[in-house]
Amino acid sequence: MGLVRRFSDGFAAARRRRFRPLAAPRTVSVVTGTMFAPRMRALLDSLRVEGLDVSVMPVVNEWFGHGIGVAGLLTGQDIQTQLSGRILGDEVLVPQVALSETAGVFLDDLTLGDVSASLGVPVRAVDPSPGALVTALLGR
Repeated sequence: MGLVRRFSDGFAAARRRRFRPLAAPRTVSVVTGTMFAPRMRALLDSLRVEGLDVSVMPVVNEWFGHGIGVAGLLTGQDIQTQLSGRILGDEVLVPQVALSETAGVFLDDLTLGDVSASLGVPVRAVDPSPGALVTALLGR
Protein backbone atom coordinates (compact mmCIF):
# COMPACT_ATOMS: atom_id res chain seq x y z
CA MET A 1 0.00 0.00 0.00
CA GLY A 2 1.32 3.45 -0.92
CA LEU A 3 1.87 6.33 1.48
CA VAL A 4 -0.99 8.43 0.10
CA ARG A 5 -3.45 5.55 0.37
CA ARG A 6 -2.26 4.71 3.89
CA PHE A 7 -2.64 8.35 4.96
CA SER A 8 -6.10 8.59 3.38
CA ASP A 9 -7.27 5.40 5.09
CA GLY A 10 -5.84 6.55 8.41
CA PHE A 11 -7.53 9.91 8.03
CA ALA A 12 -10.87 8.22 7.33
CA ALA A 13 -10.45 6.26 10.57
CA ALA A 14 -9.54 9.40 12.53
CA ARG A 15 -12.50 11.26 11.01
CA ARG A 16 -14.93 8.63 12.34
CA ARG A 17 -14.24 9.78 15.88
CA ARG A 18 -16.81 12.08 17.44
CA PHE A 19 -15.41 15.56 18.03
CA ARG A 20 -16.84 18.01 20.51
CA PRO A 21 -17.25 21.57 19.25
CA LEU A 22 -14.19 23.67 20.01
CA ALA A 23 -14.41 25.93 23.06
CA ALA A 24 -13.33 28.87 20.89
CA PRO A 25 -13.25 29.17 17.09
CA ARG A 26 -9.91 28.15 15.62
CA THR A 27 -8.42 28.87 12.19
CA VAL A 28 -5.43 26.80 11.06
CA SER A 29 -3.32 26.76 7.90
CA VAL A 30 -1.81 23.44 6.82
CA VAL A 31 1.32 23.56 4.66
CA THR A 32 1.94 20.79 2.16
CA GLY A 33 3.68 20.20 -1.12
CA THR A 34 1.91 20.76 -4.41
CA MET A 35 1.55 17.05 -5.20
CA PHE A 36 -0.47 16.19 -2.11
CA ALA A 37 -2.38 19.48 -1.81
CA PRO A 38 -5.53 18.40 -3.71
CA ARG A 39 -5.84 15.19 -1.66
CA MET A 40 -5.11 17.05 1.58
CA ARG A 41 -7.80 19.62 0.73
CA ALA A 42 -10.36 16.85 0.08
CA LEU A 43 -9.48 15.08 3.32
CA LEU A 44 -9.66 18.23 5.42
CA ASP A 45 -12.94 19.28 3.77
CA SER A 46 -14.39 15.99 5.01
CA LEU A 47 -13.44 16.73 8.62
CA ARG A 48 -16.40 18.29 10.36
CA VAL A 49 -15.59 19.96 13.66
CA GLU A 50 -17.73 22.86 14.80
CA GLY A 51 -15.59 25.97 15.27
CA LEU A 52 -12.65 24.71 13.16
CA ASP A 53 -11.69 26.43 9.91
CA VAL A 54 -8.78 24.88 8.01
CA SER A 55 -6.96 26.18 4.94
CA VAL A 56 -4.56 24.12 2.85
CA MET A 57 -1.48 26.06 1.78
CA PRO A 58 0.35 24.30 -1.05
CA VAL A 59 3.91 25.59 -1.30
CA VAL A 60 5.73 25.56 -4.63
CA ASN A 61 9.31 24.38 -4.29
CA GLU A 62 11.40 27.27 -5.58
CA TRP A 63 14.55 26.01 -3.82
CA PHE A 64 14.86 22.74 -5.79
CA GLY A 65 12.53 23.58 -8.68
CA HIS A 66 8.86 23.42 -9.52
CA GLY A 67 9.09 19.75 -10.49
CA ILE A 68 9.59 18.85 -6.83
CA GLY A 69 6.15 18.63 -5.25
CA VAL A 70 6.73 16.66 -2.04
CA ALA A 71 6.45 18.19 1.43
CA GLY A 72 9.67 16.66 2.70
CA LEU A 73 11.78 18.94 0.50
CA LEU A 74 10.11 22.24 1.38
CA THR A 75 12.31 24.99 2.77
CA GLY A 76 11.60 27.58 5.38
CA GLN A 77 12.31 30.32 2.85
CA ASP A 78 9.74 28.98 0.38
CA ILE A 79 7.15 28.72 3.16
CA GLN A 80 7.92 32.24 4.40
CA THR A 81 7.84 33.80 0.95
CA GLN A 82 4.66 32.13 -0.23
CA LEU A 83 2.66 32.54 2.97
CA SER A 84 3.79 36.10 3.70
CA GLY A 85 0.89 38.54 3.60
CA ARG A 86 -1.76 35.80 3.60
CA ILE A 87 -4.38 35.34 6.29
CA LEU A 88 -3.05 32.33 8.19
CA GLY A 89 -5.22 32.17 11.28
CA ASP A 90 -4.18 31.08 14.74
CA GLU A 91 -1.44 28.64 13.74
CA VAL A 92 0.44 27.22 10.77
CA LEU A 93 1.13 23.48 10.71
CA VAL A 94 4.07 22.20 8.67
CA PRO A 95 4.98 18.55 8.07
CA GLN A 96 7.70 17.31 10.40
CA VAL A 97 9.36 15.60 7.42
CA ALA A 98 10.40 19.03 6.09
CA LEU A 99 12.74 19.41 9.09
CA SER A 100 15.93 17.52 9.83
CA GLU A 101 15.51 14.89 12.53
CA THR A 102 18.62 15.90 14.43
CA ALA A 103 18.82 19.70 14.14
CA GLY A 104 15.14 20.55 13.69
CA VAL A 105 15.83 22.91 10.81
CA PHE A 106 14.59 23.15 7.25
CA LEU A 107 16.94 22.32 4.38
CA ASP A 108 17.89 26.01 4.16
CA ASP A 109 18.81 26.09 7.88
CA LEU A 110 15.81 28.19 8.91
CA THR A 111 14.06 27.12 12.10
CA LEU A 112 10.38 26.98 12.98
CA GLY A 113 11.04 30.06 15.11
CA ASP A 114 12.49 31.92 12.12
CA VAL A 115 9.44 31.13 9.99
CA SER A 116 7.06 31.94 12.83
CA ALA A 117 8.71 35.32 13.46
CA SER A 118 8.58 36.15 9.76
CA LEU A 119 4.90 35.22 9.40
CA GLY A 120 3.79 36.64 12.75
CA VAL A 121 1.91 33.48 13.74
CA PRO A 122 2.96 30.31 15.59
CA VAL A 123 4.35 27.61 13.29
CA ARG A 124 4.34 24.02 14.53
CA ALA A 125 5.78 20.86 13.00
CA VAL A 126 3.40 17.91 12.93
CA ASP A 127 4.19 14.24 12.52
CA PRO A 128 2.95 13.09 9.10
CA SER A 129 0.24 10.83 10.48
CA PRO A 130 -3.51 11.38 10.33
CA GLY A 131 -3.95 11.13 14.10
CA ALA A 132 -1.21 13.67 14.78
CA LEU A 133 -2.63 16.06 12.19
CA VAL A 134 -6.17 15.87 13.60
CA THR A 135 -4.85 16.36 17.14
CA ALA A 136 -2.85 19.42 16.03
CA LEU A 137 -5.83 20.85 14.15
CA LEU A 138 -7.86 20.65 17.34
CA GLY A 139 -5.15 22.62 19.17
CA ARG A 140 -3.97 19.80 21.37
